[in-house]
Amino acid sequence: MRFGAASLELDWEINEAGKAEFTFTGFDEMDETSGKVWATLAQGRLVGQLKFHQGDKSGLIAERWKTAKAL
Repeated sequence: MRFGAASLELDWEINEAGKAEFTFTGFDEMDETSGKVWATLAQGRLVGQLKFHQGDKSGLIAERWKTAKAL
């Protein structure tokens, strides 16, 4: 997963309630980092929270990329 200056590898599973739970390791601005994410499906989008270990946390919304139609 890439966003901003972060490049992360994910390990995930779906729990019994249907919530996706992720852990991640990787780099953020060349510094090693790790953390966790949870997300649920709501109106066709993943909605949840990302938290860096001993650091910032942020809400997240992920949706499919829309591609241009061929002419």
